[in-house]
This record gives sequence, structure tokens and C-alpha cells, in this order.
Amino acid sequence: MTISFSDPDFIKHRIRSVVVKDVLQSGSKMDNGLHKLLTDAVEDSYSRLIRRRVTSSSWKERVCKAEGRAIDVFAQNVKESLLVPPQSETTFVFAMDPGHKAGCKIALLDSNGCLLQKKRALHTVRYMENRDVAIRELGELIQIIRDAAKSTSKSGSFVVALGNGHGSDDCQALIEEVSRKYNVPLDISLVDEAGASVWSVSKGAAQEFPNEAPSSIGAVSIGRRIQDPMNELVKIPPRSLGVGMYQHDLSEKVLEEKLKDAVIDAVAFVGVDVNTAPLEILRNVPGLKGKLPDAIIASRPFYSRECLKKVKGLGPKTFENCAGFIHIGNKPEEELDSTRVHPESYILARWLLGELKCNSISTLKHAMIPEKGSKNRMKLVDKAARLHNVSRERIENTIDVISESASGKDPRVVFCESKLGVIKRDGSFECNTFPRNLVSDLNAFEKACPLRNIKGTIRNITDFGVFIDFGGGRDGLLHKKNMGSMGIENTFIGNHISIDILHVCVETKRISLAMSGLGIEYKPMPPKVSKTVTKKMKSKGRKRKR
Repeated sequence: MTISFSDPDFIKHRIRSVVVKDVLQSGSKMDNGLHKLLTDAVEDSYSRLIRRRVTSSSWKERVCKAEGRAIDVFAQNVKESLLVPPQSETTFVFAMDPGHKAGCKIALLDSNGCLLQKKRALHTVRYMENRDVAIRELGELIQIIRDAAKSTSKSGSFVVALGNGHGSDDCQALIEEVSRKYNVPLDISLVDEAGASVWSVSKGAAQEFPNEAPSSIGAVSIGRRIQDPMNELVKIPPRSLGVGMYQHDLSEKVLEEKLKDAVIDAVAFVGVDVNTAPLEILRNVPGLKGKLPDAIIASRPFYSRECLKKVKGLGPKTFENCAGFIHIGNKPEEELDSTRVHPESYILARWLLGELKCNSISTLKHAMIPEKGSKNRMKLVDKAARLHNVSRERIENTIDVISESASGKDPRVVFCESKLGVIKRDGSFECNTFPRNLVSDLNAFEKACPLRNIKGTIRNITDFGVFIDFGGGRDGLLHKKNMGSMGIENTFIGNHISIDILHVCVETKRISLAMSGLGIEYKPMPPKVSKTVTKKMKSKGRKRKR
């Protein structure tokens, strides 16, 4: 790390004037000899002691501030990664973990994220040894998943989830060749595979796939991220998600605490279906500690929230803490048990439905709910506050939850739409794909710039810009000055945007981007000329000579 410390002469002059003033106030007479002595003393103490202390103090203050901000950004990115909406919740997935010499790992998943009950549900295609054989094998696997998908729906549709790691470009070319040869249209989605290999060697993965090699089950994690990112990413240590800044230089204890809190906040925001949530999700539900998640799984199924009170070790206080974050899917006995309305607010929720001339949430329409800030909304809230003696904030929150439940939207979709207005997915806007021939040739890539209107996916967000995966093998930086009116605050991880690739530096492999449509041209940065004294210091401080 490098900092610059400027020490203009006025600092020494200021110190000298203070010293002289103190001497005069003490009654001593100031002559040339005394003045020279004081000047030399200030010069010596400043150069030998004071300057170093000021530099060290300034260094520590700035490092502490930078570490705190880096941890906050990291935690926010982890939370947003978990809040990425599912791209496809009810479809079959043909998952691909790309590779070269080791081959491409394939996993065939049903709509629940489970492996198909086939011998070849996990398979390795070694396309570099024999491409024709690999194409035939992929064609057979595609037929297997098509047949399985047709057994549940007439269309027999499925999604190809391709990891974005090394070899993804070659694997994409291979699967597209299979699509053309067998005349099977494929919906291919690039998926961030960060942490998939970490999960594949975890205890949870070993328990789920005891007879499979860790190298062959990374594709399962990639495929499940299409169906439900939160359920899958919560199994991976937050440090391994690849969405932070300088995590290896930060306090491990503070970072782990912040990341744990971010995961809990994300799980609490979305809520969990107590009958289907995996153990890793239940462990992050506020209020559920120790062995309670295991006891809940052992007591399934639940037909109402009240049934949770029968779980051993789950007392009234724990129920009060966790009930609002747990819901019962699949038509529970009490309709409100399927929503995020807390049981304490059931009476209020039923009264609100009655005031809105509606018997149930299933028949509630958005037009029936007064808009926020309107006179009708204020009258409704005032009346509820008088009759039920509860806070206006609680009433507003209950109305919002009822409205969200009536719309049937996933809370993650609502969150993303609140930031951007609309979620952009593959096919929702016209963009060019990055030319495949430029992936492995940086010199040709540099000559081809600028490339306009290229489709990219936001992978990381920082204070100075966002990093975009555009299919070129490495992420590019979309600096905040090149974002136009969009702004960093309106971005979220996983969103697809249209970009211009302005420049690639062959030496540093840095790629400069801009938002499409702004007409921005690349301008090289002029060399910096610093008049300040620059010192390189280690974070632990430098040793002093005695």
C-alpha cells in the first residue's frame, strides 16, 4: 500500500511560533542565540521524531477507515449476491462446469435441483481428446434431459447453465455446435462459478454425494444457482464468493462477523419455507440457534406456524423471534402462514383485508390497495392505529407484506426492481456478444477496441465502479465516471447491462468500459507528477532504527 504525505514548511513554522510564544510568556528574553537554539531544536525534533509520528498516525487513521469501508462494501455485495432473483425456478437444468484437459463436467438436474435418476446424471466430456465423440455424448445427454423435462411439461424446456471459469468459451462453442448438429435450440446462461470448487470439497457436499469425486460435483452447484441462488450460495463461505475488495488484507474476525450478519439479513429479507429449506438456510434464520435447525428438519412436515411450537427446544420467545421469517408453503391451514406477516399481526392483517373489501389474499388485487402517501392510505393507517393501538410503521409494513403476497412476486424481484425499475435478463434487450476469436488474443482484442453494445453481467460493486463479466475471460471495470445517469447506487450484482469496451491494456490486462449509448471515447490518463514525498509502508508499520 502506498500513501503520500506532504509536509510544507508552515507546519514547522507553526511549531516554532508556538514554542517561541511559550518561551516569551515565561518571561525569558529572546536574543539571536536563543532564537537559533529554538529553531535548531524544532528542526531536529520535527525531522527526527514529530514527522514520523504524524506520518504513522495519519497512516493508521486512513488504513482503519479504508478497512472499515472495504468490509462494508464486501458485506453489501455478499447480501446482494444472495438476493439475486432466480432465473428459472421450475425448469430442468443442464449444468456445465468448464475445463480443458480434465474435461467438461456435466450435471443433469430436475426442477428441484436434484440429480436425475439416471446413470449419466453426472458425466465428464473430454472434448479435447476427441471432439466428435464429445459432441455425440453431449447430444445423448441433451436427449436424456429433454425426455425428463417432457414428462413434467409439454414444452420439455430446460436451461443450459455454463460456468464462467477457464474453458467456458470453448465449452460454449462446443454446446452451440451440438445445438446446430441436432437442431435443438438451447437457452445458454453464463453463471458465476465462484466458490463452486470450495463447496464440492465441503462436508455438506460429501454427505449429499458420498460416492462421487469432488471434481465432478461442482457442476451441481453451478446449475442450482440458476434455480435459487440463495439456497446454493449460502452453503459457500462468503470469502469465496469473489465479490469483495482486499479481503486478504482485512481483519479476519471483523470480516467474518460482518459477512455472517449480511447472510442473516438476506435470509430474513426473503424468508424461508420451513418444509423445504436446506439446513444451511435454517441456520441463518434469526432466532434459530444450536440444534434447532436440525430438530426442525426432523419434525417435518409442518402444516401451520403453530406446529413449530411442538419442536423440542423451540420455546415461546424463540417462536416470537423466528416466526416472521418462516412461512409454510403449499396451501397451509392458515392463509397468512404462507406470507411474511408475523403471527402477532394476524388480527391486524385480517382487519385490513376486510377494510379493503376482500376476504382473502388470493382475491386481493393491487388496485384495491391505496398508494403510499395518498389520502385513502393515510385514513386507513390512522383508523388502524386507533382501533388496534399499534404503530403506524407496523401498519405500513403489514400493508406492504399483504400487497407483496397478493402480487405473488419473489421479494428478491421486488428488491431488484426497486433499484433499477426493471430486471434485465438475457433476451430482454438487444446486445452483441463478445467476439469469441478475441478471448485468447489480447493484441487482436486491443486493436478491435472500441467494441460497442456488448452484453455484460455485473459481478462486483465497489465505490469507484463496477466490474463486468462480458465473456472475455476476465472482468472489465466500468468506472463511475463512465456510468452516465445510472449511478453505482442503481446497480446490483447479477444484473445484465449493455456496455462499450473502450480499451484493453496488454501489459496490465486491464479493461476499460463505459455504458452503451453515451458515446464515450477512451482517453489515456496523463502521467501523474507528484510534488509530495511518497513512502511505501507495510500495514504492520516499519521498524525504527535504534
